[in-house]
Amino acid sequence: MNVDILVSEKLDSEKLKKLCCGLIGDNKVNVEIVGDESELVDNAINLVLKEVKGEYQVYISLYDCLGILSDISEIMLAKKICSLFKVRCLVSDDSNNPFTMWLVDENSDLFIAFLDEDKLEYDEYFVKMQSQIKKTL
Repeated sequence: MNVDILVSEKLDSEKLKKLCCGLIGDNKVNVEIVGDESELVDNAINLVLKEVKGEYQVYISLYDCLGILSDISEIMLAKKICSLFKVRCLVSDDSNNPFTMWLVDENSDLFIAFLDEDKLEYDEYFVKMQSQIKKTL
Protein backbone atom coordinates (compact mmCIF):
# COMPACT_ATOMS: atom_id res chain seq x y z
CA MET A 1 0.00 0.00 0.00
CA ASN A 2 1.26 3.46 -0.94
CA VAL A 3 -0.46 6.67 0.21
CA ASP A 4 0.47 10.22 -0.80
CA ILE A 5 -0.73 13.22 1.21
CA LEU A 6 0.13 16.92 0.98
CA VAL A 7 0.10 18.76 4.31
CA SER A 8 -0.21 22.51 4.91
CA GLU A 9 2.52 22.70 7.57
CA LYS A 10 5.65 20.90 8.67
CA LEU A 11 4.92 18.07 11.10
CA ASP A 12 6.67 16.63 14.11
CA SER A 13 8.04 13.33 12.78
CA GLU A 14 7.83 11.54 16.14
CA LYS A 15 4.13 12.42 16.48
CA LEU A 16 3.59 11.21 12.93
CA LYS A 17 5.23 7.89 13.78
CA LYS A 18 2.99 7.57 16.88
CA LEU A 19 -0.05 8.35 14.73
CA CYS A 20 0.80 5.41 12.45
CA CYS A 21 1.16 3.13 15.47
CA GLY A 22 -2.16 4.40 16.81
CA LEU A 23 -3.93 3.59 13.54
CA ILE A 24 -2.87 -0.01 13.92
CA GLY A 25 -3.33 -0.16 17.68
CA ASP A 26 0.19 -1.46 18.17
CA ASN A 27 2.86 0.82 19.66
CA LYS A 28 5.56 -1.73 18.86
CA VAL A 29 5.14 -1.64 15.07
CA ASN A 30 8.24 -0.43 13.27
CA VAL A 31 7.68 2.99 11.64
CA GLU A 32 10.69 4.42 9.80
CA ILE A 33 11.26 7.84 8.30
CA VAL A 34 13.44 7.39 5.22
CA GLY A 35 14.91 9.80 2.68
CA ASP A 36 13.38 8.25 -0.44
CA GLU A 37 11.98 5.06 -1.96
CA SER A 38 15.42 3.51 -2.35
CA GLU A 39 15.78 3.40 1.47
CA LEU A 40 12.53 1.55 2.30
CA VAL A 41 12.79 -0.90 5.18
CA ASP A 42 11.10 -4.25 4.47
CA ASN A 43 9.55 -4.93 7.88
CA ALA A 44 8.18 -1.45 8.54
CA ILE A 45 5.76 1.28 7.68
CA ASN A 46 7.94 3.78 5.87
CA LEU A 47 7.35 7.53 5.69
CA VAL A 48 9.07 9.72 3.12
CA LEU A 49 8.70 13.40 4.03
CA LYS A 50 9.55 15.86 1.28
CA GLU A 51 9.34 19.63 1.57
CA VAL A 52 7.52 21.27 -1.33
CA LYS A 53 6.74 24.84 -2.31
CA GLY A 54 3.40 26.52 -1.96
CA GLU A 55 0.50 26.57 0.42
CA TYR A 56 1.06 22.86 1.14
CA GLN A 57 4.60 22.46 2.46
CA VAL A 58 5.12 18.74 3.08
CA TYR A 59 4.55 15.81 0.74
CA ILE A 60 4.15 12.59 2.71
CA SER A 61 4.49 9.23 1.01
CA LEU A 62 3.56 6.32 3.24
CA TYR A 63 4.69 2.84 2.21
CA ASP A 64 3.13 0.00 4.18
CA CYS A 65 5.63 -2.82 3.66
CA LEU A 66 3.88 -4.82 6.40
CA GLY A 67 0.47 -4.83 4.69
CA ILE A 68 -1.35 -3.84 7.89
CA LEU A 69 -2.88 -0.52 6.82
CA SER A 70 -4.78 -1.85 3.81
CA ASP A 71 -8.17 -1.12 5.42
CA ILE A 72 -7.35 2.57 5.98
CA SER A 73 -8.09 4.95 3.10
CA GLU A 74 -6.03 8.00 2.14
CA ILE A 75 -8.89 10.21 3.28
CA MET A 76 -9.12 8.50 6.68
CA LEU A 77 -5.38 8.87 7.18
CA ALA A 78 -5.58 12.55 6.16
CA LYS A 79 -8.44 13.10 8.61
CA LYS A 80 -6.34 11.61 11.42
CA ILE A 81 -3.37 13.85 10.50
CA CYS A 82 -5.62 16.93 10.34
CA SER A 83 -7.23 16.13 13.67
CA LEU A 84 -3.94 15.50 15.48
CA PHE A 85 -1.90 18.36 14.00
CA LYS A 86 -4.68 20.91 13.21
CA VAL A 87 -3.54 21.21 9.59
CA ARG A 88 -5.11 20.91 6.14
CA CYS A 89 -4.34 18.03 3.78
CA LEU A 90 -4.77 17.28 0.09
CA VAL A 91 -5.24 13.73 -1.17
CA SER A 92 -5.97 12.27 -4.57
CA ASP A 93 -9.59 12.27 -5.67
CA ASP A 94 -8.77 9.43 -8.13
CA SER A 95 -10.22 11.43 -11.00
CA ASN A 96 -8.72 11.95 -14.44
CA ASN A 97 -8.43 15.67 -13.70
CA PRO A 98 -4.91 16.37 -12.37
CA PHE A 99 -6.05 19.74 -10.96
CA THR A 100 -8.64 18.49 -8.47
CA MET A 101 -8.01 16.80 -5.13
CA TRP A 102 -9.83 16.14 -1.89
CA LEU A 103 -9.13 18.77 0.74
CA VAL A 104 -9.44 17.78 4.38
CA ASP A 105 -9.51 20.76 6.73
CA GLU A 106 -8.53 21.23 10.38
CA ASN A 107 -11.96 19.99 11.49
CA SER A 108 -11.62 16.85 9.33
CA ASP A 109 -14.28 18.16 6.93
CA LEU A 110 -13.93 17.10 3.30
CA PHE A 111 -14.13 19.42 0.27
CA ILE A 112 -13.24 19.31 -3.42
CA ALA A 113 -10.15 21.46 -4.08
CA PHE A 114 -9.20 22.98 -7.42
CA LEU A 115 -5.44 23.49 -7.73
CA ASP A 116 -3.82 26.47 -9.41
CA GLU A 117 -2.65 25.01 -12.74
CA ASP A 118 0.00 27.69 -13.33
CA LYS A 119 1.66 27.13 -9.95
CA LEU A 120 1.42 23.34 -10.22
CA GLU A 121 3.51 23.55 -13.38
CA TYR A 122 6.37 24.62 -11.05
CA ASP A 123 5.57 21.93 -8.43
CA GLU A 124 3.95 24.51 -6.15
CA TYR A 125 0.73 23.41 -4.49
CA PHE A 126 -1.88 26.16 -4.11
CA VAL A 127 -5.65 25.76 -3.90
CA LYS A 128 -7.29 28.17 -6.32
CA MET A 129 -10.81 27.36 -5.18
CA GLN A 130 -12.60 24.83 -2.99
CA SER A 131 -16.18 23.66 -3.00
CA GLN A 132 -18.47 25.25 -0.45
CA ILE A 133 -20.21 21.94 0.10
CA LYS A 134 -18.84 19.48 2.62
CA LYS A 135 -18.55 15.95 1.32
CA THR A 136 -18.85 12.76 3.29
CA LEU A 137 -17.04 9.54 2.48
